[in-house]
Amino acid sequence: ARSLLASTGIEAQFTDLAREFNVERAWGDIAYLTRPELEGRPAGPGGGFEAAGYVAYQFEQAGLTTLTNGGYYQSFAAMRGQVTAEPVVEILGADGETLARFEAEVSFDPARYFQAGDGNCGPACREHELAVVGTTVDGVADFGGAAGLRPSRLLLLLDPETELYVPYQYNVPRYAAALHVMPDEQIDPEDIPPTFEGTFFMDEFPHLYIGETAAEQLLAEAGLDMDELYDRMRDGEQIDIDTDLRVRVEAGVVYEEIAGANVIGYFPGADNMTTGDRVLVAADYTGVDCPDGEFCPGADDNASGVAVLMEVARLWDELGFEPKRTVVFVAFDE
Repeated sequence: ARSLLASTGIEAQFTDLAREFNVERAWGDIAYLTRPELEGRPAGPGGGFEAAGYVAYQFEQAGLTTLTNGGYYQSFAAMRGQVTAEPVVEILGADGETLARFEAEVSFDPARYFQAGDGNCGPACREHELAVVGTTVDGVADFGGAAGLRPSRLLLLLDPETELYVPYQYNVPRYAAALHVMPDEQIDPEDIPPTFEGTFFMDEFPHLYIGETAAEQLLAEAGLDMDELYDRMRDGEQIDIDTDLRVRVEAGVVYEEIAGANVIGYFPGADNMTTGDRVLVAADYTGVDCPDGEFCPGADDNASGVAVLMEVARLWDELGFEPKRTVVFVAFDE
């Protein structure tokens, strides 16, 4: 029975498909999508749209059914970020001189978003006394209540998972900023803007990651010991300490709305009993954000995935394979 299934059943069809996979054709797709002319396939007009056009053409050649709009494009509005000021933290002396400067030890927090703005020390810059905040009730720091509108200061958050609650009617001062302490090895030295998600609230002040070693030096300058503070937190104490240490934080990201497009086509299912079922085969066709002046071809992220996706679609068409359930092929604009 096993031998019969292997030679005549669905397993045999998949085996034939795997054997017919055209590696050279897939390599050709990767070579096209990673050309310097596409500039790494950034989302939106330019290299991203040229890549989308290439994928749509391959879908058409593979006989994929179009969307109800008669084409393969699903258009939407996307946001693209650009770093305007690299993240830097400085400890300042009594006369405003820089006592210590941290650059490689600081990075953007990819889960929190902010626009570049003017602080009281220049564009995208914040400067004020540092406040240290530790364990809070339910992990939430409520700055509209007993904590005394804490965004009026620069914060060092000992627990990077702390959620900051700011009342919507509160006007956050321009010098507010939050530094989330993270293990040194988790600090990303590449200054790439966080991906903006429209479903999230964009904070009015920057959130940055700062490495433990740099944070320890900040605390030492303020006369505090990091290990002692963590011990107090483990004992259940809520840390909320004002310091006289003046700190400057500089960081800036601006976002612009651009046109985005997913590329979608499908093979309809052959079984009427599974009309409502869908199988999704997907990969991202746009590339990763690159630091200014660099070229990131994005072969692994994710031209190779798109190449496999397109080659599978072409092979199904060439072999006359009819899936039982509708199979949707999607090249996402990320």
